[in-house]
Amino acid sequence: MFVVKLLVVLILLALPAAPLHGRSAPICRPYDAAAQGLRKEMERYASAPSGENATVRQRLGLPYLTGGNIFPLTEESTCRKASSAYQSVLRSFGSGFSGQVYLILVGNVYAVVDPAFHSGPDTSLWTVVVLDSRFRKLSIYHS
Repeated sequence: MFVVKLLVVLILLALPAAPLHGRSAPICRPYDAAAQGLRKEMERYASAPSGENATVRQRLGLPYLTGGNIFPLTEESTCRKASSAYQSVLRSFGSGFSGQVYLILVGNVYAVVDPAFHSGPDTSLWTVVVLDSRFRKLSIYHS
């Protein structure tokens, strides 16, 4: 009888863990200090009427915004679409996708980051993907 119980325990340990209450980890990362930094960076570029930051804004495909309109998003279905697009864009450029993203709405485009993703040896840099309103890539840059 002991052998049977031991076998059942070993089989149960080998099975993948089920998420608590049928839920998986959230796709949207919380609006924390890191997300605030990404939001401020987007605001710096999007609000630049001229100069180097305006050039960056144009290269990234960000709209020119004078009155804000830059918001963190934590709606799971939107984050799921952004995370999927992020992975599709970067699949051949690196590794370490967590599936959890910071998502910032910049006017009518999205800036998305999965902080676990790395495209090279410098793990301190984030790879930011700017997506249009249909979750198509506008640009990629390192922050």
